[in-house]
Amino acid sequence: MATSAPEDLDRYVRDIERFPLLTREEEANWGRIARGANGKDHARSVLVNCNLRFVVKVAHEYKGHDVPMLDMIQEGNIGLMQAVEKFDPDRGYRLISYAVWWIRSAIQKFIMRTWSLVRVGTTHVQRMLFYKLRSTRLAMAREGFPDTPEALAERLGVRPQDITTMDLRLSARDFWLDAPLEADSETTHVDVLAQAADTLTPEEQAHVSGVREHVQTWVGAAMERLNDRERTIVNLRLMCDEPLTRQQVGIRLGLSRERVRQIEHDAVRKLRTLLLFSDLPAEQGAE
Repeated sequence: MATSAPEDLDRYVRDIERFPLLTREEEANWGRIARGANGKDHARSVLVNCNLRFVVKVAHEYKGHDVPMLDMIQEGNIGLMQAVEKFDPDRGYRLISYAVWWIRSAIQKFIMRTWSLVRVGTTHVQRMLFYKLRSTRLAMAREGFPDTPEALAERLGVRPQDITTMDLRLSARDFWLDAPLEADSETTHVDVLAQAADTLTPEEQAHVSGVREHVQTWVGAAMERLNDRERTIVNLRLMCDEPLTRQQVGIRLGLSRERVRQIEHDAVRKLRTLLLFSDLPAEQGAE
């Protein structure tokens, strides 16, 4: 998945820098107005806008997950808005110290939702490993410790089989067969499959061809269940060689970035359901 264009991110950061940081007293005053009956919408907007730069900082903590930065920032902004709605300044803490949990939770859920059409983490342990396994492995390598499943499990407080399971899930991440094997290579996964097919027996070649045809039919049938707008957004965001940002898709379709996010979220959820359950064409010859 492509990252956001640097100029788009720079422009966004410049835009939000016009909102001043609030003092503790200003934040408390706006927080009390936000909890009242009059002017609460404006007060909430002030609290959100003046903390947008902190969302950018949190989003950068997740830049290694190959997800567009502006998309993560937008999801973090949604978490910030949720925190503002629940913020009580009279409890004595600053908004951002309370909001950081909501921001991180929103970003993490977005990454988990879009990183693969098939869930890589469905339990608390799996979600923790999704975010911490790679960094822990690198840290142990720097410290000179072996990164065996047993050693990683002891460091992370989980079972060795949990490490093995997550490694398998991560290694099976979705990829497009037309994608290049390496960034500077013109050889694709399809090319490798074609080359490998030359060494197969006629029976094996027929089986590979049948599986490929079935997968194409399966995914194609799932895409057909989407409406025209959903299908267009999925193609532009997830299935083209150079995916567009939500802002770019919105400009092309005459939609807001938030509306594109909502449609994409619903479409991916539909696709995941269709791909995980047997509501799709079976293999030819099946009963």
